[in-house]
Amino acid sequence: MTNRHIFRMTYYRNIRLFLSDGAEYAKNHRQARRCFRTSYTQIVNRRGTEFWTPDHENINDFVPFYFSPVTSMAYTIHKGNVPLLTPEGQADGYASSGDLAFIVCNTDRIGQSELDFWFTDIACNSAFAPNFENNLSNLDSHIDWSLFDETKGKAKIPEIGYNGVHWDFRSLDEPAKYKNRHRKRMAEFMVKDFLPFDLVDCIVVQNHDIKSHIDTWIAESAFEIQVYVKPGCYF
Repeated sequence: MTNRHIFRMTYYRNIRLFLSDGAEYAKNHRQARRCFRTSYTQIVNRRGTEFWTPDHENINDFVPFYFSPVTSMAYTIHKGNVPLLTPEGQADGYASSGDLAFIVCNTDRIGQSELDFWFTDIACNSAFAPNFENNLSNLDSHIDWSLFDETKGKAKIPEIGYNGVHWDFRSLDEPAKYKNRHRKRMAEFMVKDFLPFDLVDCIVVQNHDIKSHIDTWIAESAFEIQVYVKPGCYF
């Protein structure tokens, strides 16, 4: 079984809230607090009403991660296409890549915890039904890692042993293996109910200004988490 790093995007100011709570809670969790959102409301709502695990749990009962920071969602935020919503649900312009932080964990530590989880072979909110799996022994075969590992020139984080990912996530007609690459690169790892922040390997940001804010909040918290400035994790 291969240990893999997983990545969750969030607006950087949410980190302060998660540190205070000691965890990030799933959207449907009774203890979830309102936070800044960098997502499409209609997709969030669809995920809350149309998509379910094999155990008949709604996927908004989970905290979702991707298997790399280089995704089509990160790209569309980079292009200025995604609204930024305040905790009160008010529009505040458009989300910026520079204000995104990646919460980085790894599958081994989550597997060794008592948390329930699922992982999928494509995006959960895809037009096609994903295949769900919750046995980490099947992680190597369940995900099309060839689309991630073809080259590893982008987004390296050597401090935690992350060797990077292939830069291109787009689907192409030819060759055939790239026809569904967009969806496969959005495969998800989902942690049930909440993510305890003592399972966070590191936090990645694009610039030193955001790092300074998060370092201050960590110093005021009960956690010791390294924050790395990694522009290569961004478009």
